[in-house]
Amino acid sequence: MGTVVTFDVKSVSVGDLIFRRGRGLASDVARRFSLQEQRFSHVGIIVETEDGLGVVHSIADDAKGFDGVVVESISGFLEDARDWSAYRLAVSQEERNEIGNVALSMATKGIRFDNEYDLSTSDRLYCTELVRSVVNSALRAEFFTAKTHRMGRDFVSISDLYVDMSVQVLKVK
Repeated sequence: MGTVVTFDVKSVSVGDLIFRRGRGLASDVARRFSLQEQRFSHVGIIVETEDGLGVVHSIADDAKGFDGVVVESISGFLEDARDWSAYRLAVSQEERNEIGNVALSMATKGIRFDNEYDLSTSDRLYCTELVRSVVNSALRAEFFTAKTHRMGRDFVSISDLYVDMSVQVLKVK
């Protein structure tokens, strides 16, 4: 049975980033891939849906039937999370709204999860790669870059999106 999540929806808005630490081996590997803080293993973007606020994220989850960029409820995103938090980028609400719009657009394109973690592809994206792509496209700037270098390749790790960045931790319950 999933973890019951109490979420103060008033504390988040469209364009905010929501991070979680999942359970299991894949979450531990993702978390430990960060060269800085290793608190979280997954990230998504808060968007406005017909049913209220939701999360756009990229994931391969056979249990939920997900393979790529999807829209999910906040409670579904946080189900079974060990830890989580939301962060607000230091940009205007208009820019955060554009981030939400670009994220929703990406969720309609049939983009699959990038199991190769290859930044040179755009038809497959892993979670942090999706966030980097959406935010940079919406802001028309290189707000996020790949800071993690391992095995001769560049990656966008979880901590690359909030450690030493212009973000504000939101108070959430």
